[in-house]
Amino acid sequence: MSVPISFVRHQLPMIAAIGKSAAGALRQRIQPVRNTPELPGPLLSERLPPRDPRLVEAFLAHLGSRPGTWDGALPPHFFPQWAFALLSRGLDGLPYSPLSMLNGGCHLVVNRAMPMGEAIDVEVQLTQIKDDGRLAVMTERCVTGTATAPAALEIEFHPVARLGGKSRGKGDAKPKDKPVVPGGATEIGRWSLGPRAGLDFALLTGDFNPIHWIPAAARAAGFKSTILHGFSSMCRAVEALVDGDGARLGELDVRFVKPLVLPAEVGAFVDGDAIFVAERPGAEPYMTGHFALR
Repeated sequence: MSVPISFVRHQLPMIAAIGKSAAGALRQRIQPVRNTPELPGPLLSERLPPRDPRLVEAFLAHLGSRPGTWDGALPPHFFPQWAFALLSRGLDGLPYSPLSMLNGGCHLVVNRAMPMGEAIDVEVQLTQIKDDGRLAVMTERCVTGTATAPAALEIEFHPVARLGGKSRGKGDAKPKDKPVVPGGATEIGRWSLGPRAGLDFALLTGDFNPIHWIPAAARAAGFKSTILHGFSSMCRAVEALVDGDGARLGELDVRFVKPLVLPAEVGAFVDGDAIFVAERPGAEPYMTGHFALR
């Protein structure tokens, strides 16, 4: 079932942030920024109104979440919807084009449930940049919660900027082996993702990067077609992990290692405390990670 276009009204802060990033990318082309930012960056904070229950319900329906999984709490994996605009602001002024950035992964720690119907507090700070001349991997720390559940979620977000050069100091180092889903991994969920999956997730979260929903933009960026949001893979994996009991989720650390081109059919697989999103065991995954359940 497609997500109604009317949900776009909930995403205006994120759309504004994307527009600002696009304007920043244009300025970078005209007058490149070459300064090295001082770290840690400034601490940014804001208080946001409660999320509309209809938006949350549509988000969970999109993921195929079982009724009652989150028991009236705000789903922790929905944090991109309210935190991404501030996370985007935290990258302002960096010497990297916003259009070169992709989502490299995140580390999510759930300290307590976030109640629905309360204003949401968000704090963001850029804490680290690793730039080897080929890729720049950034770390932003985000803490979010409500008045009755302060610091409910702690998040480390890792945006990655593709620089196009050669890695500094690596010489002729052998490339790292690509990850593979272990042959004995257990499948815990499977999804058929249509060509509109990126647009639907954008309508629910506000991440309207065109590579996720406009085929021509995706091809211009070097992909065969539109690619699924990394966070969409993560969110589906969360639902498979908790298996109807959201209170079980304690921690999740994921990396998005390969673009998931749409349409596709993929599954979530676990092996011990490791989790993967891929077509099958033995295949190269799109997402890798580790988790802890309560």
